Amino acid sequence: MRNLVLVAENLGKKYYRNPNRHVGYGMADLFRALARRPPRYSIRRDEFWAVRNVELSIEPGQSLGVIGRNGGGKTTLMKLLTGLIIPDEGTFQLKGNVQAMISLGAGFSIRLSGRENIINGIAFRGPLPRKRRIEEIIEFADIGDFIDSPVSTYSTGMRARLGFSICVHLDPSLIIIDEALSVGDQAFQNKCLIRLQQLKKQGVSMLLVSHSMTHIQQFCETAIWLDRGKIQAGGTVKEVIREYIAFIEEAKQETAKGLADEPVPVRAATPAPAPAPPPRVPSAPSATDGAPRLARPMPALSPVSGPAGSDSGNLLAAGNSPPAKKTAEQPRASAPAPSNGPRAAPSPVVPRSQMMELYGGFVETGTIENIEGKLLVDGREVDRLEMNQNCTLDYRFDIRGEISDLNVSLAFYRRDGLHMTTISTLNGDLLQSRTAGHIHCRVEISDCSFAPGEYVLVLPIHMGRSYLHRDAVKVFRVLPGERMSWGLANLNYRYEVLD
Repeated sequence: MRNLVLVAENLGKKYYRNPNRHVGYGMADLFRALARRPPRYSIRRDEFWAVRNVELSIEPGQSLGVIGRNGGGKTTLMKLLTGLIIPDEGTFQLKGNVQAMISLGAGFSIRLSGRENIINGIAFRGPLPRKRRIEEIIEFADIGDFIDSPVSTYSTGMRARLGFSICVHLDPSLIIIDEALSVGDQAFQNKCLIRLQQLKKQGVSMLLVSHSMTHIQQFCETAIWLDRGKIQAGGTVKEVIREYIAFIEEAKQETAKGLADEPVPVRAATPAPAPAPPPRVPSAPSATDGAPRLARPMPALSPVSGPAGSDSGNLLAAGNSPPAKKTAEQPRASAPAPSNGPRAAPSPVVPRSQMMELYGGFVETGTIENIEGKLLVDGREVDRLEMNQNCTLDYRFDIRGEISDLNVSLAFYRRDGLHMTTISTLNGDLLQSRTAGHIHCRVEISDCSFAPGEYVLVLPIHMGRSYLHRDAVKVFRVLPGERMSWGLANLNYRYEVLD
């Protein structure tokens, strides 16, 4: 067998859902164990496995990260490996001086001072050069004169500082850390991270549990993803994090989908405008999705097929415009089939109540018909794409009657209603001269920089500053890519290290 600091095989722990029966169950299991008889039940009806079939190993100098949702079994696994609880299945073995930071400050005697607790902590772990080590611990904890005060007078942060300082100054060969990197203020957290980096360079092994993917990637070479007590994935830290983030995003979307099915109460002060014949044009209630002229230009658009005199842009327009010439680089799109009147109205992409409450309102005047919106990747219609992937937005509609000063916006909202950005034909007045007929436009986006999540595409159609139509045309999902991302967007960049 390799020289391993930690090895666990088929480790498992079960708990009871019924608190009134666990004492009886425990006594029955104890008597059977004393009699050297096998357990009668693998698991009882009101029991559940908090951890099961966990196998892992850590070599000297190796760092292993453990990630997963709350309730996945991470803390139970750490308690098993530190001997705080006894496993119901499997075995594990530890070698060397193991220091655990599961509950910082646990084990302190609150009646003793901080200094006296340090002395006791060192004494429990064997003979060490006490005076020098005590001063190092006190200096690192940095709690001032409180070091000689009773621990009962300490704040939670002060106890955490003292507990962390004791653990990292006792020459460990393996440190087990369960969500303990957020102790104290920002300055002390940075001091803890620096100290752990120093220990890592000295060859100290680490078993790190954290919800911070940054910390896991910073300290660990390998990782496991624990969910519902079982290992779902294991391997290099980047691969496991990628799988875990994809799972989390999928779970978020399922939750959002469930919430989307619930009716959202609509404020009485913002009812949807009721259409009346002849079509009546309501005023645009908001300028955030393209009604005003935008000061910042949108991505460059180049015509595929559009009206004479249209500005350069990724715009394909058909109807009352002359046909465009074929080019080798970009073939002419097939002409739309003749319209035989309005088609049956499709079911809404998002509920009308959500349009009113989250996405800026719903407007329907009867002037715009046969609306379609698509998200394309490599020419195929999709409802999901990877972060920073190229994509194309394709929409079309028919104008009933004649209008003037037409402009169309593409407003992107996060599923929770946060307005992300807007693309508008006002940049270049691409549709201003169109008055009737069939409109077909295409917008190419060379880099979808939205962070992973679910988004709603709203299509506001204006005549001047007034709405002709406003509704969601597409719900799509952005999946995680190769890079980790933070915030609302992920810029597509190229890093160059010069020195």
